[in-house]
Amino acid sequence: MWDALLDALLDTLNIIPILFLVYLIIEFVSHSDNFHSKVIKAKKFGPLIGGALGIFPQCGFSSAMADLYSKRAITIGTLFAVFIATSDEAIVIMIAYPNFILNLLIFIAIKFVVAVIIGYIIDLITKSYKKINKNINSHFVEKHCECNILKETIIQTLQISLFVFVATFLINALLLLVPIESFTISSNKFVQALIAPLIGLIPNCASSIFLVELYLNNLLFFGSLIGGLSAGSGVGILVLFRKNKNIKENLLITLFLYLIGAILGLIINLFC
Repeated sequence: MWDALLDALLDTLNIIPILFLVYLIIEFVSHSDNFHSKVIKAKKFGPLIGGALGIFPQCGFSSAMADLYSKRAITIGTLFAVFIATSDEAIVIMIAYPNFILNLLIFIAIKFVVAVIIGYIIDLITKSYKKINKNINSHFVEKHCECNILKETIIQTLQISLFVFVATFLINALLLLVPIESFTISSNKFVQALIAPLIGLIPNCASSIFLVELYLNNLLFFGSLIGGLSAGSGVGILVLFRKNKNIKENLLITLFLYLIGAILGLIINLFC
């Protein structure tokens, strides 16, 4: 058990510098007032921009976009694009493991392409780009620009490092106590693809960390990882339910996110 604790501590210490650097960059970008204005003015380029923003680690962009959608400043396709592309903390963690860099690049590419395509399909079907509120400006978005960026970066780094340490320790400990084949969501890749999106929908960064740690320990199939993280948007879904008064619409968005994640995971697992 001591070895499991020590390994978890060393793994966590190794990724802290990378976590800090990535979150520092994210804080600078996401605290820009100009960012919100450009997103609102994107109009028909919304899904493309949404997919690009979702690639950024953390769920700050998905939260901001959920807020923007509740005021109809962006299209529903843009919202889906950023939600599908969002991977919360998973990308930051995978960056810290050089052996998985190629997998990470493939992972990002698939998520981005799928997010953009689905975003445009949804906008084409709903024609929601015609319903954008043109009188909205960026000032209604919850402000973060008064925060101390360095302080926020340090807090975020420490919080995620703690999550990574706990998740890694628990997985290491369980691997010592039970056979590796027993500690999987399911040994069946198709069942995995159906369960992983349910975990991804949990509005907390712990779910993305849990999924990626399972994958890094060869306990989760690649397609299941992508499907699970495509269904999740961090706390973005919570912001949507809090800001958007149309509960039925929120539930349908959540259902479609699950279906997209499950179908995507099934397809990729079928060929992997």
